[in-house]
Amino acid sequence: MESKARIGIGLTGSFCTFEAVFGTLQQLQEDTQLQFVLSYHTQQLQNRFSPPDQTLQRIAALSELPPICTIDAAEPIGPKSLLDLFVIAPCTGNTLAKLANGITDTPEPRINNTTPKVPLSVGFNCLPFRQYYSIILQKVKKK
Repeated sequence: MESKARIGIGLTGSFCTFEAVFGTLQQLQEDTQLQFVLSYHTQQLQNRFSPPDQTLQRIAALSELPPICTIDAAEPIGPKSLLDLFVIAPCTGNTLAKLANGITDTPEPRINNTTPKVPLSVGFNCLPFRQYYSIILQKVKKK
């Protein structure tokens, strides 16, 4: 039996894109093991698109693994090679700036700074999410 690709999904505060992200991940969940990593804003900020309790319910429906919600919980991912790929999608400009400057004050950029072995992919609104994740899944399966 072939093992599933282990994909980390970093969710940042671009709440209006969550519906597209979750819809696409639902299609990919049977071929992958999803490990969610949540920014503090995703965990805490009330918003009109996807309040935190609703976001956590959607995550629980997509993954058997509990989401990573702290910097301490994110740190072992790289050294222990727990992921095949880490995707931050949606990636806000704030998160992108943190990645570019090595700022690790929230869990999702922390993974990038401790995981030189795990490829990082950053998703924006420029490419439809289904197409974006399909490309990622194809690349992981080729490994």
